Amino acid sequence: MMDVPESSRSVRPPDLEVIVPVHDEPLDVVLETVDGVLAALAEKHVEVLVVDDGSRPDLGLTLLEGRSKVRLLRHPLNRGYGSAIKTGILSGTAPLLAIIDADGTYPPEELPRLLNALPGHALCIGVRAPGEKSIPWPRRWPKRALNSLAGYFSGRSIPDLNSGLRVFTRDLAAELWTILPEGFSLTSSMTLGALLAGHRVAEVPIAYRQRRGRSSIKPLRDTVRFAFLILHLGSMFSPMKLFLPPAAAVFLLGLGKGLLYDYLLVGRVGMLAATFLLGALQLFMLGMLGELIVHERRWSKRRPPWPGA
Repeated sequence: MMDVPESSRSVRPPDLEVIVPVHDEPLDVVLETVDGVLAALAEKHVEVLVVDDGSRPDLGLTLLEGRSKVRLLRHPLNRGYGSAIKTGILSGTAPLLAIIDADGTYPPEELPRLLNALPGHALCIGVRAPGEKSIPWPRRWPKRALNSLAGYFSGRSIPDLNSGLRVFTRDLAAELWTILPEGFSLTSSMTLGALLAGHRVAEVPIAYRQRRGRSSIKPLRDTVRFAFLILHLGSMFSPMKLFLPPAAAVFLLGLGKGLLYDYLLVGRVGMLAATFLLGALQLFMLGMLGELIVHERRWSKRRPPWPGA
C-alpha cells in the first residue's frame, strides 16, 4: 500500500494537481522538476504529487517530505508508469490534473501555456516538434508510424500520441478509467480514448530536452506493444475501421480469383474464390456487430473509487 501522510494535505483543496511519477531518476533532476513546476505555477493553487514507483531506497526522495505544496506517495514495489499516474489521480481531489515526467525532458515552464489552452477541452497535450533532435533516432520513425495508425482510427491527425506533458480534467480520467493501463502506455490510451470518445483535445507545441538518466524504453518491443494497444482501442471504439480493410482485401482477392481466373478460364467460380468472398462477408459482419456493441454500451458509467465519483 502507498504511504499518504495526512499531515501533508492542504486545508483548501488545490485547483490543480501535478503528478510526477518517479522510478530511479536522478534526485537532482526530480528536485529540479518539482521546483520548476512550483515556480511556473506560483500564482495557482497547486499541489505536486510525487509518486515514488518503487525506486531504490537510497535515492533520497525523503527530502520532499514536509515541503509546502508537495506530497510524496510511495509504491513499495515498481508497479509501472500507468499505475503511478493512477495512484496520483486517486490520491487527490482537484478538478484539473497534469502529468510531467521526472527525467528533465519536459520543461515545467510550459505548464501555464497548456492550462491557458485547456478551457473548452478535456485534454491539452504538450506536442514535441516532429523530428525533435532530443528524441532518439530509433524512436522517431516508429513514433510517426504509431501516430499515423492512431490518426486513422481517430479520424484526425495526432502529432504526439504519448507526450508525457499534459493537462486534463478529472472527469476525463473518470470516464476513461477502465481503459487506462497500469503500464507505460497510459498516455497513449488517454489520447486515443479521449479522441475516440468525441472529446475536444488541444495541442500546444513545446520544447523537448535531452533525457537525464537512463531510459527504460526498448524501441522494438514498445513499438509492437503500442501497435497492439492502438488496435485494441480501435476495436473498442471504431471496430469497423479495424475490420473493413482486411474485409475489403479478402473480397478483392475473392473477386479477382472468381472472375478473372475461375469464370473466364474455367467457366465457374471455384471453392477458393467462394471461401474468400464468404470470409470477407464474415469480417464485414464482425465489424457491423462491433459497431452495434459500441453504440449499445457507449459509455460504461463505471467510475473509479475516489470521493464524489
